[in-house]
Amino acid sequence: MNINELDNKLNSLDDKLIDEKEKLCLEYAKGGVNDAYSYLGDIYYFDKDDLNKAMDYYSKCTNNGYAIYMQGVIYENIYYEKQDLDKAKECLLKAANDYEYKDAIYEIGFNYLNGNNGYEKNAKKAVEYLKKAVDLKYSEAYYSLALCYKNGTGVEKDLNKAFDLMKEAYLLLNGEE
Repeated sequence: MNINELDNKLNSLDDKLIDEKEKLCLEYAKGGVNDAYSYLGDIYYFDKDDLNKAMDYYSKCTNNGYAIYMQGVIYENIYYEKQDLDKAKECLLKAANDYEYKDAIYEIGFNYLNGNNGYEKNAKKAVEYLKKAVDLKYSEAYYSLALCYKNGTGVEKDLNKAFDLMKEAYLLLNGEE
């Protein structure tokens, strides 16, 4: 049993067969495929709208930047009964710094830029994280960083740099990079 086998089996199933996908993931998780817990988290987060079960499964998936990031996302969620912005920040920082998970890197930068989710507004830190996300080719980061250069937020105002970042985002989103 390995994650590639699980991926192939899941891809062969119709997307509507959520219960079948869940059974398959449980089988692989019990068989020692740790990343199967992340897939179970996705089923409960995206398909079954059960944040508690999603958190339980993501928490069992160790050494996986995505699963740690998703824990942070759930901790931020106002509908999660155990919402905890400090734990959210801890998870996002771990996913970003230990696993270089680009969604987490971008979200941290965005949170610093806007003062969201318990982050104090800090333009310098925002730019630092947004630049890291751009280095990892995260398309939304190009746009946010371009706005920083356009407005002089955390960096010296530079309309040419802002334009170049917007152009790079466009090319990246259209597969022309």
